[in-house]
Amino acid sequence: MVKFFRGIRKNLLDNGKNSKYFKYAIGEIVLVVIGILIALQINTWNQQRLIKIEETKTLKSLFAEFSENLIKFDAIYKDQKTRDSIVKRLLKPSTINEPFETLDSLIYKLGWNFKFNPSMGIYTSVINSSKIEIISNDSLKNRISNFNNILVDYEEEEIGANYYGTNFLTPYLRSQLYYRYPFKNRTESQYLYDSINYPKVIKSDRTRNEFLFYWSYMLITLEKGQALREEIKDIIDMIYNELQSKRQTNNNQLNKIDMGIFWDLLQQDELDKQKSKAATLEDRVTQLELELSNTKVLLKKTLVALETHLVKDIDGDGVTG
Repeated sequence: MVKFFRGIRKNLLDNGKNSKYFKYAIGEIVLVVIGILIALQINTWNQQRLIKIEETKTLKSLFAEFSENLIKFDAIYKDQKTRDSIVKRLLKPSTINEPFETLDSLIYKLGWNFKFNPSMGIYTSVINSSKIEIISNDSLKNRISNFNNILVDYEEEEIGANYYGTNFLTPYLRSQLYYRYPFKNRTESQYLYDSINYPKVIKSDRTRNEFLFYWSYMLITLEKGQALREEIKDIIDMIYNELQSKRQTNNNQLNKIDMGIFWDLLQQDELDKQKSKAATLEDRVTQLELELSNTKVLLKKTLVALETHLVKDIDGDGVTG
């Protein structure tokens, strides 16, 4: 290709066609500049394409992790609600009239602790690596960025409830009763003692105060848990909708690309026909001039500026500038 254009320039100079040579040279420069601009545009487009691919990959990973965490949380939240219902049941005055086995089971289950342990590997990686910035949906980006704050709010209340149950409520009940707990069974005399004293201990003011204090922790834990669950669910829905939107956009772009390729083929076929007609060197020069007709005004202004600057009649028309 380089030899082809070099041959055209040499032939024009040899034949003394300075004006045509100058126009051709300027046209060649314009074509080079256009080529550079096209290359830059293609590079920018390719970078944007890679970013979109990475964004989709990140969203899919987050979608899977948040969906997994929703399942985990629902299981823990169900246990938290069960513990809350046990406390409320023990606070009812009529509960002391229930069978000993029922009371024993309620007290035993009251000592269980539950903790939500979400999978945070992908989320942490996205936040720490600044991949969050490639998410184009600002609303979704903000929700994901702020998610950890809502999670921490819930975890603080959950830890508080577990801590109070382990370090205050359970030790107090063990000081009053021999009730069963893991890895320890009651003797016959201890069993008899509990069967007699359960109602008395449960209805005492001290025990009721312990239950009420514990219940206050549970109320806040459930409230924060509900907010956390709604946030997880909302983020999952937003990610899903964003992925669906991107999929639709990609399909539309593919259709446009298919039509673009078809149009390019038609244009290329037309160019091939024109080239086949340009058999001689003069015909090729004429064809090139036609292709550069859109730059005629620009070339004329450039010629005038050069002649004025050099104070020289470049195109041989007897006029400088």
